[in-house]
This record gives sequence, structure tokens and C-alpha cells, in this order.
Amino acid sequence: MISQKEFDRIIQMDARHLLREIKKTDQANLNKQILIINMLAKFSKGKTVQKNLLKFTDSQETILRATAFDALLVNGHKEVINAAFRHLNDEIDVVIRCIELLGYHEKRKVIPYLIKFLDDDEPVIRFYAAII
Repeated sequence: MISQKEFDRIIQMDARHLLREIKKTDQANLNKQILIINMLAKFSKGKTVQKNLLKFTDSQETILRATAFDALLVNGHKEVINAAFRHLNDEIDVVIRCIELLGYHEKRKVIPYLIKFLDDDEPVIRFYAAII
């Protein structure tokens, strides 16, 4: 649990301070990591922030992978797009974020992948594949 004081302190931070904070945050403190990753979203086009968010796309925690892709949504750099393609067979929450990211950047090469998802067992995956 994050205290209100801690929450208020984190949401006021710039990218440099957020990156320092996430490096010193214990891996067991998922709530704090999620908050920091969400706050990094507004800086996600910066190379250093992008690099750090991409590390979280390979986290063991599904929620951190999904949150990192969500934070990278507006970043269409090649490394981000490639990471999203690599995670199209991930957990449902991650796949949804990857589909959103790829659709946001209107990448034509995603169409064959989205067609495949129209037959997915999960209705929510079919939904996201159809609307993108």
C-alpha cells in the first residue's frame, strides 16, 4: 500500500527522479512500481525512459508487463513495436495492451496478427482485435 504522502511525492516527480525512484523500489512493492511506471508514461518517448520501460515489458509480473506497454502506448519507436510483436502470445492483459499499442500506430504488418485474434477463445481479445 502506498501512503497518500508517498503518492503525492511520486506524482510530482520528473522523469529523472521517477527513474531513480523505481530503481530503488523493492520488487515486492508492486503498487509503487505500477504508479511509477504510469507516471513515466508522459516521458515515454525519451530514450532513457523508453529503455527502462522496455525492461519492464520482460518482467516476471504480468501486471508490470501490461503497465509498461500501456505506458509506451504513444511511443512508436522500432524497439517498442518489436517488443509489442514479441508479446502477442503473452497473458491476456499484456496482449490487449500490445494490440492497443500496435493499433495506435496503425502498423500494417499487424493486420495478419489481428485477424488471427478474431478467432481467439477470449472474447475480450476478439473485441480488441476487431476494434483496432
